[in-house]
Amino acid sequence: MTFGRSEFEARYERLRTALRETGMDAVLVTNPETVEYLGAGAGLDLAWYRQFSRSIDFPTIAVVPETGVPTLIVHNVFEDVVRQATDGACELRTYYEGEARSYVPPTVDTLTDICPAEPNVGIEIGAGTTTDLKLGMPLGAMQAIQERLPHAEFLDAGDVLRSVRMAKTDAERSCIRRATAAIDAAFERVFAEIEPGMSETDVVAICNRLVSEHGARPVWTLACTNPFEILPRPDVTLDPGDTLFLDIGATVGGYHSDYNRMAVVGEPSAEQIEHNRMAAAVTNELADAVEPGTTPADIVDLCRAEYRSRGLGSTLGLTSETKIGHSIGLTLSEAPQLTGYDETTLEPGMVLCIEPAVLTDEAFFMSEQIVIVTDDGGEIVSSADQELASIT
Repeated sequence: MTFGRSEFEARYERLRTALRETGMDAVLVTNPETVEYLGAGAGLDLAWYRQFSRSIDFPTIAVVPETGVPTLIVHNVFEDVVRQATDGACELRTYYEGEARSYVPPTVDTLTDICPAEPNVGIEIGAGTTTDLKLGMPLGAMQAIQERLPHAEFLDAGDVLRSVRMAKTDAERSCIRRATAAIDAAFERVFAEIEPGMSETDVVAICNRLVSEHGARPVWTLACTNPFEILPRPDVTLDPGDTLFLDIGATVGGYHSDYNRMAVVGEPSAEQIEHNRMAAAVTNELADAVEPGTTPADIVDLCRAEYRSRGLGSTLGLTSETKIGHSIGLTLSEAPQLTGYDETTLEPGMVLCIEPAVLTDEAFFMSEQIVIVTDDGGEIVSSADQELASIT
């Protein structure tokens, strides 16, 4: 699967518009996911390509000028793949492994060819925020490029690049919807296939199989009983009374979806059912409040109010009292973040994972939803039953 030429041309134009607003003559992009966004792999479902092309030793580099044709600088092994994906939307230059940093000369040549004599060039400097776009090449290589362009001024393009990626195109949302549909289908069957006494890693294997059977690539599965651990454990079994947090992630064309549902081994208690229902109710209230013009901070404020109205106290999430979710796309967690300090204005096309948690003395409960911001609200695209499942 590929997106085709028109998709990438539209992305380049969106970036060019942002460059004109900032006075940058070009951006030099090395962050792997953003390079994919600009043509080097987005829309392709080739695991081998995505794995090797993200190597810091053999980076793919995008140079997008404010005017003119973008250029992708790729390892010769990846040339045919990238050419197929972009369908002529950009120029390609290749490099070989004949010597260290062999991608530096073509990068310098490209900037020299398409930029004015004293250009402002945006790069991913990074300010230390959660969703910073990091360099995808060694710092020494970037310094070598800068040394060979002494008349260029290098500026931080992180905000510009984040801004063009936040609102997803129709093609991007289609991939996310397909990945979500695979997770939906997995949740329809998984709790019936899980048996008491299975290990957490047994559960992961079932989830991965179900996601694959429905046309997506499994990339992230948490199957955790209490005490909560990020990595599923082969020596921890599902015993009567355990709560199971099951969070399934999948990709289509490199685009992620990720959400969870909960279960209890045996018959859940009335208290467990109620806590799970409260988590789901709060999550759905927040999803209903999503609309263009609001901010993540607004959603967090509403979450606090919902918690207070239900007597749940102030704790909102598992790792932070100010974070209740994230956005998703070419990475599992990207901008904007659903935090009390993120004032990004929500726009149509953004895709949010809303996941506030209800914590109890013995467990936590969460009922995450995938929400696409539309012109007039938020569309919940995750469809799995939010009731607490019973594993028998």
